[in-house]
Amino acid sequence: MRSWCSGHLHLRCPRRVFSRRSPSKLREVYEKVFEKTADRHSDFSRLARVLTGNSIAVVLGGGGARGCSHVGVIKAMEEAGIPIDIVGGTSIGSFIGALYAEERSAVRTKQRAREWSKAMNSVFKTILDLTYPITSMFTGAAFNTSISKVFQDKQAEDLWLPYFNVTTDITASAMRVHQDGE
Repeated sequence: MRSWCSGHLHLRCPRRVFSRRSPSKLREVYEKVFEKTADRHSDFSRLARVLTGNSIAVVLGGGGARGCSHVGVIKAMEEAGIPIDIVGGTSIGSFIGALYAEERSAVRTKQRAREWSKAMNSVFKTILDLTYPITSMFTGAAFNTSISKVFQDKQAEDLWLPYFNVTTDITASAMRVHQDGE
């Protein structure tokens, strides 16, 4: 967790914002801009929805391998023109949600999810991950390593879209919401 930052949004500015032009040229550019309708998928539109309390969030559930179908849900939302401002999830839904929050593209999310699924399908890695079955058949080390390889050193606050995941604290029997960290 980065103690110096309690919350932020990532924004991509159009080049015209940083251009050095004369006032008359600038006025001409902005007259053209105001003739167009606003892009609902732009970062500034997302910021406006956040500030007005009209954000659109998608929260993806668990389900193991079936959770990869979440990519189809995201793709359908993109095709319908529904912008996604916040992404959350639990279990495989948190993984797919984090991929989308990092990429902001259903196509790229699908590619990376497919690559990860192929890497997880190794019988050899599964055998190496076996443990004495007191509480579980597997140690989970292979799974954790594969997730770390996908996101490398990224933290939740480094993703393009605000992201959270939900876990269960089995010791306290309580739900935990994570919005920062690895």
